[in-house]
Amino acid sequence: MLAECPRDIALALRRYEAIRIPRTARVQLTSRAQGQKNHLISPWARLRRDLVYRLRNLIDPQSTGLKPRWLYEYDAASAGADPATVAAK
Repeated sequence: MLAECPRDIALALRRYEAIRIPRTARVQLTSRAQGQKNHLISPWARLRRDLVYRLRNLIDPQSTGLKPRWLYEYDAASAGADPATVAAK
């Protein structure tokens, strides 16, 4: 970002923020939801959660829990290319 706008640091920071905020908001919301799933009080709710995790694991090991593909397969270098496409994701 800064390399693309070396003379306008404010513009570079705004572009960086436009890319970063939607993703960090999604990380926070997903983390909060996962925390609620991890601390269920009802034994029936915990059993249901655990069964869903086991079924997902049989189908696709990457689909359990947090569903981390979107989190770990993120490419920050390509995200900076077009802030509008990143915000839409």
